[in-house]
Amino acid sequence: MTIFQELWKIDQRQNGCSVSLKNDQGSWINPDADVLMDEQVKSGGTANKDLAEKPLFHKVSQNKLDLPTYKKFMKLLNNYIVNNRLEEDISAAERTEIFEFFDAAFETEVMKKAKHYIEDISERTLTNEYLQEKMFDIWFKLYTNYYNGRSTHYCSGFEHVFVGEGKYNFRRSLADVRGTISGYHNWVKFYLDENVRGIVNYLGYQYGLHGNDGPDNPNVVTLQMAWNHIDIEGNLKAQLFKRKGGFFVGTSPECEFAMGTVAFFENQVGLFSGDKRSVVINGERYDLVLYRNTLQGGGRGNYIRSFFPIYLGDYSNNGASNESNTVVVPVKNLTNNGDIIITEALINPRGEDSNNEWVKIKNNTDRDISLNNWQLQDKVGRGQTLTSNIEAGKELVINIRRNNANSMQLGNGGGIISIFNPNGRRVSSVRYKRAKSGITYKFED
Repeated sequence: MTIFQELWKIDQRQNGCSVSLKNDQGSWINPDADVLMDEQVKSGGTANKDLAEKPLFHKVSQNKLDLPTYKKFMKLLNNYIVNNRLEEDISAAERTEIFEFFDAAFETEVMKKAKHYIEDISERTLTNEYLQEKMFDIWFKLYTNYYNGRSTHYCSGFEHVFVGEGKYNFRRSLADVRGTISGYHNWVKFYLDENVRGIVNYLGYQYGLHGNDGPDNPNVVTLQMAWNHIDIEGNLKAQLFKRKGGFFVGTSPECEFAMGTVAFFENQVGLFSGDKRSVVINGERYDLVLYRNTLQGGGRGNYIRSFFPIYLGDYSNNGASNESNTVVVPVKNLTNNGDIIITEALINPRGEDSNNEWVKIKNNTDRDISLNNWQLQDKVGRGQTLTSNIEAGKELVINIRRNNANSMQLGNGGGIISIFNPNGRRVSSVRYKRAKSGITYKFED
């Protein structure tokens, strides 16, 4: 059992929320749950289009929201400017609010467990006062982030992860202000913004899983969302959109802080694989992503830039990255270290191959890349043209469409998968041998 499963179990015994979805007949599986989550319908792909008629959360228990840690946490959510380019500061009153939340959180069992674990991996005894100051630094202290050749000042991990940031040009007229949402990985904030304030709109779920693309896990949501940024005078300043994001559901604020802080310390001592940690929580598989801030020279700093879960599906299914049915394939004699690399593939799915084969690729850079007119190709040059964008450092799963005899195919007897840019240059290639049924192949140097 990982520390993250332990934290989850402790939280559910104390301040965490029970969550229910609807069954196939449209009734709540557990109508008495603290949170009733209604994911409704799959979103409309890359378009900012509202296909979900109702809010994401049908009900959230007021008794839970009235708990001390929730109330003190919610006070912290209004201390930030939405536009990520504008100057921020932390007032004395805001610092007091932060440490009042810390004091309440450190009384909970989940934070006590996190503290003991951090002491174990750090091999030192920590006072509550020291750890609170450290958490203030890594979550709330303002820093400059250097990304894709640009610097963004006044950043903080808390703002990015729990509040969300808007990227838009505030000098343009409203008709031209169409921006994007960065961060925003907290379910309580989303509930308040959609159900109470009416400034956020749930557009539908967007998992991109294989075999079962619908929502069946009450502990997490992956979604598309829109956010109307309103200034203090009630004027609409920007319309923001997030193509794909996600967050745990039902975790208390202190549990999310505990998990993120543990992840930060694990990342520092080398327990993460790059920026990710593969975990199983309640029988479901996740990649926990922890980004530390980027320094001017390109290295990682000592502040949290982002922390969020990527839901990978049920531990028992045949989805990508399931450790029990994954084979690692060394990359030899071919190049797989370009801007876009191939990380995994399901070559021989159980049942029909058509539309069930997939390839996972990763943006290996610190900038977003448009994949318009890029191509995936098989060993004989049959291609599939790509059309989407892929965010910096993120992965994208591509289903292989066998529309006709000339369509790309992943041959079960062995083959090559290649990526070509719009100029026809081969960017990355991997080779595999005979593929067993239901096995995910993971390509590593």
